[in-house]
Amino acid sequence: MNFFSDRLHESGFIPVHVDGAPKKSAELSFLLFLRFVGNEEPHRQIAEVFDVSESSVFRIIRRVVDWIMTLVPEYIVWPQGEEIQRVKEGFAELRDEMRDCMGAVDGSHVRIIKPMVENPREFFNCKGYPSINLTAICDAHKRFLMVTSGQPGNRHDVRVFQECDFHIAVEENRFDFLPPGSYIIGDAGYQGINPAWMVHPFRDNGRLTANHGIFNTRLSKVRVVIEHAFGILKGRFRRLLHQIKSF
Repeated sequence: MNFFSDRLHESGFIPVHVDGAPKKSAELSFLLFLRFVGNEEPHRQIAEVFDVSESSVFRIIRRVVDWIMTLVPEYIVWPQGEEIQRVKEGFAELRDEMRDCMGAVDGSHVRIIKPMVENPREFFNCKGYPSINLTAICDAHKRFLMVTSGQPGNRHDVRVFQECDFHIAVEENRFDFLPPGSYIIGDAGYQGINPAWMVHPFRDNGRLTANHGIFNTRLSKVRVVIEHAFGILKGRFRRLLHQIKSF
């Protein structure tokens, strides 16, 4: 924790002033942010815990979020060089047949309040509540390698993935991201993605062979790492489990 609060202190996102009330320290700001994302407490309760005003809670959260966004390119990075082999070995340890796998992809819905936009219905997903789509790729150790979010909840996972910068870049220069023979695995919803680098289960049309069923089972047992990654994310940052309110 000290590592990140120190980095926040040095980032320039913490105001420096000599007049008026004392500034809120980087350590307090980071702890307050963790409290916010770790549960569903309202701003008023967080303000009481940290002995600050509700308006300060709002500003601190926005300030830390803006700073964290600058860290994304540093911590969520597609593997290059020796990291490619590390990622492949991780999947091979889960299943030897997956030795050339470079990641598992899936989407997850993050519940939001009904947005005040011209067509709010497009944010209502198939489960009937408003959300945004969070799509990610992780390695065998459940570490995120690519994340994209913000698409309305009613959009299909394939469309969301096809429109993200990562998919566009891979289609333009595949071997810059996936060495020959390498691939990403996804569930049956990703059947619209280029089969040259996306592996998914055989669709059950009533004519699956025994070998098809075995393949689907083995693929599912490896692909589940991305579902576990989302579970860890939402378990640690529990505000993502509930309705995201404006802050």
